Amino acid sequence: MIISRKIKISKEEIDIMYLGEFAEIKQGIATGENSHYISVLKPTNKSYKVTDPKLILKEDELDKIRNNPDLKKQISNYGISKKMFQGRTIIPFDKGGTSEIESGRLSNYFSPTNYFIDWSEESITRMKTFTVQDVKKHLGKTNITNKNKIEIASRFLNTNYFFTKGITFSFTGIYSPTYRINSDSVFQDAGSGIFTDMFPPEYILGILCSKISKYVLKSFVNNSINSSIDSIKLIPIPIKNKFQKQIEKLVQNIINKQKKNLEYNYQTNEQIKIDDFVYRSYGLNKKHIDEVENWYDRKFPKLSIKNISEL
Repeated sequence: MIISRKIKISKEEIDIMYLGEFAEIKQGIATGENSHYISVLKPTNKSYKVTDPKLILKEDELDKIRNNPDLKKQISNYGISKKMFQGRTIIPFDKGGTSEIESGRLSNYFSPTNYFIDWSEESITRMKTFTVQDVKKHLGKTNITNKNKIEIASRFLNTNYFFTKGITFSFTGIYSPTYRINSDSVFQDAGSGIFTDMFPPEYILGILCSKISKYVLKSFVNNSINSSIDSIKLIPIPIKNKFQKQIEKLVQNIINKQKKNLEYNYQTNEQIKIDDFVYRSYGLNKKHIDEVENWYDRKFPKLSIKNISEL
């Protein structure tokens, strides 16, 4: 049994647990040949083909997988039969996300994935059996080693977390990590997932997307531009938080507005209130809050509230 620990930053004692103590933080798959399996709805500057929307599973079909444990396990590991869902086999794929920094918007809370993956039985069989040699030959490469002949190109990990509601995060880049509600489908190693039954994802999102979370991670745990899974596990989360419901409500407000307008400027609206509740959740006084705020403005000047307000 994991027991919370108490910290005292100013006058009040706060119960906290590290995220990795109660949540599963998992890497997804590496396909071994993204250009073959992955597609997009809108063309990008990367070499991904554009998918046919008619081949993408409908939401009620995805729910049928999510809500049937046996079907979920079968499809997660072996793919979708073309006899099901009128031949549709393309599903959403969480693959990390970018942020519109020039407009002051971090890709937090909600962002519909533009990426999709062929999850047909044939595709999964290929993914599980193709060697590095097979992939190189398919791409017209000739630098094949003896190891390439036996090494499977893909890494097929954590399938028991596929089609499970949680949080996806991007851990690479100056502004990383960023966190969003996942697509409740399949996820890549670069779009890893956070899963827990202890708290609603909206509460965890509120804490993780706060300024103090970024401050703690970048100042004391990992100050590089790559935020590893092991470092994210060490983010302290307030337990028995009297502000939990307020945080959840504000996060849900943001998500609802982002679903209508992805460019919604949450950072000069709900985010200010969320940060205030999170500061109070950790028992910070004005001196501590000013330290975090000043650090954040120095570290990420394009995300400064003052600068965003002038855009």
